[in-house]
Amino acid sequence: MKSSSVITRPVREVLSSYMLDFSYPETSQRLGMSSSAIRSIVDSNRELLDTMQSERQLRTKVDSDYILASLKELRELNVMDIHRDDGTIKPLSEWPEKWLKGVNNIEVKEFSGDDGEPIGRVSKLRYPDKVKCLELMGKHVGVKAFSEKIELEDVSEIGRQLALGLENANKSRVSHDDEVIIIGDEDGG
Repeated sequence: MKSSSVITRPVREVLSSYMLDFSYPETSQRLGMSSSAIRSIVDSNRELLDTMQSERQLRTKVDSDYILASLKELRELNVMDIHRDDGTIKPLSEWPEKWLKGVNNIEVKEFSGDDGEPIGRVSKLRYPDKVKCLELMGKHVGVKAFSEKIELEDVSEIGRQLALGLENANKSRVSHDDEVIIIGDEDGG
């Protein structure tokens, strides 16, 4: 890695901007530089970029384990924590913290009668998408729930057949001045 005295402030600024979305065109737009210049700076400072990413990860304490745990928590939210038995929504002050963080959107619409007195209220909540959480958890590198798995039941038999085939192939070939001549079997085939 280059010594810290050689790394200029503009290089750090380019790398910091690039780390926002890892997009050369977007970084180029934000900094008013050409995309090729951004690419050149990033490519020639990959080690510093890795170090900066690691430092950010330590600073924010956001890593793949944190993301997986957060998805798991969203997946396990229970609507009964925020609803009464009759289906009405509890006041926000009675919600568990995980629900306060987990709900995507709350819309409240109040209705008034002709005299201006409130006659009702409709609350619309956008809950976390539990299927999407499960999908993201399954795609996680450590989980690999959706990666294809090939299972061989009798690997030793396949290996034996491959070795036998290779041995037979080597027996039927004769090398002559870098040419390979295939000699047929005794039946002339």
